[in-house]
Amino acid sequence: MAEGRRLGVVVENVLSNYAYVGLMAGVTLFLTPLYVRWLGAEQWGLVALCITVQAVLFLLDAGLAQVAPREFASAVEDRAAQWQLFVRFRALYGRIALAAFVVGQSAVGWMLADTQFASVAGAELALRLVLCQFALTFLNSAPMALWNGLQEQRRANVRQASFLAGKHALALGMVGGGWASAWAYVLPFVVVGAIEVGLNYRAVRRRYADVAAAKPVESVGSAGLLSRIGGFGVAVLAGMATTQIDRVLMASWLTVDVFGAYAVVVTFGLAFMNLQQPLQKAFLPRVVSAGAGSASTLFWLTAVLCALPCLLVAWQAHRVLVLWLGAELVHPDAARVLAWALVGVALNGLYAADYTRMVAANAWRVVLFINLTILVGQAALLAWAVPRWGMVAGGWSWALCGATQFCLGRWWALREGKGS
Repeated sequence: MAEGRRLGVVVENVLSNYAYVGLMAGVTLFLTPLYVRWLGAEQWGLVALCITVQAVLFLLDAGLAQVAPREFASAVEDRAAQWQLFVRFRALYGRIALAAFVVGQSAVGWMLADTQFASVAGAELALRLVLCQFALTFLNSAPMALWNGLQEQRRANVRQASFLAGKHALALGMVGGGWASAWAYVLPFVVVGAIEVGLNYRAVRRRYADVAAAKPVESVGSAGLLSRIGGFGVAVLAGMATTQIDRVLMASWLTVDVFGAYAVVVTFGLAFMNLQQPLQKAFLPRVVSAGAGSASTLFWLTAVLCALPCLLVAWQAHRVLVLWLGAELVHPDAARVLAWALVGVALNGLYAADYTRMVAANAWRVVLFINLTILVGQAALLAWAVPRWGMVAGGWSWALCGATQFCLGRWWALREGKGS
């Protein structure tokens, strides 16, 4: 009976996670073409830069978003420990967000100096606003980690979906209502994001009001917490760099309009990467407690629900892009970029089960080795290929990333003697 209830929670979380991913996919599929048309190539290129800056700043997460739910899952029966974990993660996220915000605001002029974006109208304001958006989104990670780790993902998804709808409703109203500028796109995410953070933190405080003044629990002391997440944080930091290095380098190597076209394609590819996240989020607490058996189930579910759709869309990449954007907005190289990127995303999905086991086992040295290998390979490939083949090289870098992850992940799993 207890096992049946636990399985029911996993199924509920998977369905809830996929519903949220479906919402995000709908936003990407239906709203991105509107934003591109209303903003124009130059302002959309600036939006792409803002998105890239925020994504790079999230490297400061250093694996917290993946490790924090594991810590909460290990304290599922102890409300006092949960509160103490939340307090420490809240402080950690807050300090990182504040430091990044202050340094980033001081460096805006330097980021724009001698770049093609310096002459784009509203560039400085847009970057300053996206730094505010980053700080708020980063702070919101603490309550999200709590709910995800305690397998209350439906609660987290409902709250995220509600605020996401508000952000885009306001953004559409501003951009489509006469403010066709990048700053008008970012501002609603700042305003609604501030409300979201305040309400989420209030919900957590009310939940733990009876234990908020409890004596700190030794097992979740700051020193012990940092020692458990430190190594994995470095490993994941390198991994997150592999997902951003293409846009970081290509922002300076491609023209504004071509970079904007590349960013649209990558946004589409990343939407498919989200297909694996509902399964990972739902199964991580199970893998922590049940081990390789749950990881094997995760492998085959990801193969069917993530890898297969990616390969089918890669096969018809040009038709899909024309259907999505319209022929006039599809760059001549976009289909090749998308096809290669989706091959990489499919292989990354197949790696997800092995990676989830690594997170559960705290095998951070293996993850670090894999990610550093990928990072070096991507940097070399992009430096050699972008000057010769332009944005297509970005798709190759995604394929290289996924292939390396899958091969080395399988090697680790088989070496452990518990491969799927």
